[in-house]
Amino acid sequence: MALSELAYGSTERSAAVITAGAIPALVQLLQSPESDDFLKDRAVEALETMAANNAQCNVVLRVEALPSLLQLCTDDAHGRLQCGAARALSNMCWSVIQNFEIDRVCVCV
Repeated sequence: MALSELAYGSTERSAAVITAGAIPALVQLLQSPESDDFLKDRAVEALETMAANNAQCNVVLRVEALPSLLQLCTDDAHGRLQCGAARALSNMCWSVIQNFEIDRVCVCV
């Protein structure tokens, strides 16, 4: 999936993915029963990368990615997908704590 490759590497690349409006589509991939684990894994990688950046994390949180990532951690998904979702959640928590917006995470947990 090209989006995970585009999002990885630099803030500018991740910002381009956000500007293109791709985050809602990535979240939809996580929620879709038609998406296979490979597609979900790529979507998680892209969200994980964007969640590591404070400013971009806010955009990821606004499109309700958190509940979908939490669901992946509790589903019977393969280990790589669960680990990626856990890393994305960890990145989100770190970004949120740095911005003192912990109430955004507590609502979902």
